[in-house]
Order: sequence, then C-alpha cells, then structure tokens
Amino acid sequence: MTEKPPSFEQRGITEQEVIQALKEKGLRDREALRLHQQWIEQEWEKLPKDPLELIRFNQRRARLYRAAGHLNEAYKMLLDAREQLLGEPRQDTRSALYTEITGELEELDKA
Repeated sequence: MTEKPPSFEQRGITEQEVIQALKEKGLRDREALRLHQQWIEQEWEKLPKDPLELIRFNQRRARLYRAAGHLNEAYKMLLDAREQLLGEPRQDTRSALYTEITGELEELDKA
C-alpha cells in the first residue's frame, strides 16, 4: 500500500505554488483563489503583530501578484501598504519603507 503525498494543508503552501496557480488560472478561478486565501491565512498566523510587519506582508502580497502577472492587483496592494504606512509613528522606518514601496509603484507604472 502506498501513502498519499501530503496535501497543501499538511505541508504548507509555498508562494511559488500560489504564483503558479494565479498565473495559470487567474484571479477568478475558485481553486486558485482558495489556494491564495489559504496561503494568506497560513502566513498571517506566522506574523508578529507589529504594524510594520503587516505592511511588509502586504508588500509581499503585491510582489506575489506581480510575479503572477496581475499588475493591477499588485499596484492596488502597494497603494494600500503605502497608505497604511502613513500611520506608522517610527519615522526612520516609515521613511525607508515608504521610499521602497514608492519605487515599486513607479516600476509598475512603467510596466
């Protein structure tokens, strides 16, 4: 008797799996969206509850969208992350991350 390979839920979902599903099936495909949502929940549980880490997670999600070819979604996610950053009281960190996110937005504008 052979064993079944572990499911996504058992081994965790990788970013690359989500990127591939979104790239191949699109944002409207139920299976791709389910996988994407499970990845978000999986990664959310690992995050420290620092507001900056939540912003960086949104930046990471934007990069995932971009890698999957969904540039509009990536752009919207980066705009959200930059807006969230405006409430960050740590000026030095806020400034550097704001510049980084703005640079990514500018790259998407050129794409």
